[in-house]
Amino acid sequence: MTPDDWQKGIENEAASVQDAQWARETQGVVLLSKRRKLLTDSLASLGAALVLALIWMTGLVLVSRVAWNMDTNPFGVWAMVNIVRFDLVFLGLLLTTGLFLGWWGVQPGRVALTLVLLPVLLWLIGQSVQVEGVWTEPGTNIASDHTTDFAVYKLNVNTFIFALDAALISFLSAWAGRTLRRRNRGRRTAVK
Repeated sequence: MTPDDWQKGIENEAASVQDAQWARETQGVVLLSKRRKLLTDSLASLGAALVLALIWMTGLVLVSRVAWNMDTNPFGVWAMVNIVRFDLVFLGLLLTTGLFLGWWGVQPGRVALTLVLLPVLLWLIGQSVQVEGVWTEPGTNIASDHTTDFAVYKLNVNTFIFALDAALISFLSAWAGRTLRRRNRGRRTAVK
């Protein structure tokens, strides 16, 4: 029996029973169960979105440092050469996150609603963290060198389009994760 089946069964029993006190207590338990599920789903989705934002911002900083000739870190060099693959890596992370959350039982709508906040999380991380570097062009004097912050993420139309894409991808992958879990659970009960 799935938690949703249990919840529906308890609600139906509470509605059909003659004992008003027991029905109120049972409905209270069901309401508490719904609130806990909402809280755990929201925290799991928000934690996943925060991890994705940290990974994305770290990647942007590493790529920026290579582009500004600050260092030659392996990830930054790889991402500069393989721009499309860098985006595909993040797409894979989004898909995996959605599948995992869906498998865990988080509703796809909650996953999408949380991951639509990804640009805001990136912007907040950029506002709270400062990763500075001094760019010195070979053959220039010190006066023309300037310091820049690599942890900058601007909110504009493109970032919100990115958020909608992330929400759609995460919704579909969470839905697929829930479907896979139901099928797996169905196979296990058929084998028993």
